[in-house]
Amino acid sequence: MRSQILPPVLCFLLAALCSSTPSYSAIKLVDFKAKESVNKGVKNTKAIENVLDISTIAAQSTPSIDTPEKSVLNAEGTTNTKLEKATFEANSYKNTEKNTSETAISKVDIIQPDKATTNLFLQGLFYGFTIMVILLNVVCFFLFEEKNYLLYSIALTTVAATILFSDNLFPFIGITGIENIGAMQTTLFLIATISSAAFASKFLSIEEFFPKVKWIAAALLSVALVTTFTSWISEASLFTGIANASLMAVLLLYFSAGVVLFSKKNYVKFYVIAFAIPMLFSFDYFVLKNLGIHFLFTESVHLKVATTIEMLIITYAVMYRMGAIKEEHVIRQTEMRIFLQRQEVINRSNTEKIMQDMYLENLIMQYDLDGLEIKLLQYISEGKDNAKIARKLKTTEPEIEELTKELYFKLDIGEQVKEDYRMVETQPDYIYN
Repeated sequence: MRSQILPPVLCFLLAALCSSTPSYSAIKLVDFKAKESVNKGVKNTKAIENVLDISTIAAQSTPSIDTPEKSVLNAEGTTNTKLEKATFEANSYKNTEKNTSETAISKVDIIQPDKATTNLFLQGLFYGFTIMVILLNVVCFFLFEEKNYLLYSIALTTVAATILFSDNLFPFIGITGIENIGAMQTTLFLIATISSAAFASKFLSIEEFFPKVKWIAAALLSVALVTTFTSWISEASLFTGIANASLMAVLLLYFSAGVVLFSKKNYVKFYVIAFAIPMLFSFDYFVLKNLGIHFLFTESVHLKVATTIEMLIITYAVMYRMGAIKEEHVIRQTEMRIFLQRQEVINRSNTEKIMQDMYLENLIMQYDLDGLEIKLLQYISEGKDNAKIARKLKTTEPEIEELTKELYFKLDIGEQVKEDYRMVETQPDYIYN
């Protein structure tokens, strides 16, 4: 049902974004039409000038009959005509020069796009794409009930807010009057780091492999929290530098854990690849730049490009991880069934019913299983799927998956399966031939 609902929802989001996003080709079309109107105006001005020149030449070439009375009038008229012509030519020259300069200025203003407008368009494009990815992760969370989607949408929202403040765009959303710029930026960076650390801990399964990492991260976040609060009071750049360094240490801690787990899990590789470049740019922008060290000369545009690539990779990685976890769960259940069948074959000398009861009693006594674990083991041995088991035990499928995982490690099934593989490998080949 969820796989049938997801494609229409995604298509609806893409259609809404495309319909509300301005097209850059439309801007070029407006510029082209403006150019055509300017060219037509220049051509019309030249045509009027040609008509005036032709009329002047025709007036000068018209023959006249001189009489004593007319000669005086012609002399006066000629003088007046010359004065009027000179005045007209002077005025027409000034007007032509003025119109030409105004036309050129307006033409330059129309043809050359405003740099600030173009920059604002690109910023709107980035933040619009970011909002689309956030909504996509929220929709996937409700469809698949995967917490990583929700955690990443929160982390991405806080990162976008930090970049929004770096672009000085808070007045566009009605937030003004911030005097301590450094403390505000560090505060946003603190919130973004906390949300990113929560996502990394869940995505990388840090609790399973490195349970002590969360305590180290908590200590570093405490230092960052204290120094950030102090920076609001003292307004000293030293405290913001210490806070930013502590926050980068938290991010590097989880990134290092991902590097260690790089070869163990395939979905971890996506995390390391996606966060490598943004981590480097963030270190240069938030730490080195505040200390006066210009290493990579990182600006907000570099953070935007790196964040865009990261959004695409991580969104796919969360879906890939979800499929990988499902496959691991299926493999665990299969190994548990094989383990139970092997135990039944070994103890099949007595009656089946007695041995089954004794076998379950031995498992209960040997591994100290509770009632819920016993029922779960029975249902798995019968081949029931998670949905049926969840209905019988009155719980949810994610809880069944978690209980199955705990029972798998509690019975030490993985080690016994490895022993079976080793036993098969040590057998001579003629036994199977």
